[in-house]
Amino acid sequence: MNFRAPTLDPPEALALEALDTCSHPVVLLAPVEPLIVWRNGASRPFFNQHAISDGGGRIALPQRALQPVFDEFLDSVGEDPSSWVLAGSCLDDTLIFRCRKVVRSAAAIARMLTIHCPARPCTVVPDIRALFGLTRSEMKVLHCLIDGMKADALAGRLNITIETARTHIRRVYNKMDVSSREQLLALTNRYRVP
Repeated sequence: MNFRAPTLDPPEALALEALDTCSHPVVLLAPVEPLIVWRNGASRPFFNQHAISDGGGRIALPQRALQPVFDEFLDSVGEDPSSWVLAGSCLDDTLIFRCRKVVRSAAAIARMLTIHCPARPCTVVPDIRALFGLTRSEMKVLHCLIDGMKADALAGRLNITIETARTHIRRVYNKMDVSSREQLLALTNRYRVP
């Protein structure tokens, strides 16, 4: 019996398919001019929601006065990721643009731009229960603490008493060897993944 390896799509097609599943906008720009050559499915509704247009194949910001600064940011990116913030009237309107050149051999083949809204971060803390010896309940408490909840709000969300919530919080702090919310957030931020 002969074993046949499955035929795979070209790596570029697989990479684009993977990028298309991202929940945040991903846009590939030409290596020299900031022309859009590809974008994922999440980008169109995001652009509409934040009044970003793509007329002429270019990204146009809602604040037209900042367009030259944005274009300069895009022109200056290298192989290491660079970030630029477009401040809005509130946190929901603020956007973080992250861009880097995608290089093959000695030449850039594209610039990959991702767009994030700090009001709805796309990064999550993975299941780190085994790493710190947390129970499932304590992991739920940890997620609530990461979301900025105080003990009373946490108790309400998890449908537990305030005393039980405080007990879980103490146990999480002990197991993670931290003594404050700031230390807890700093520690968990190390494990965030997109």
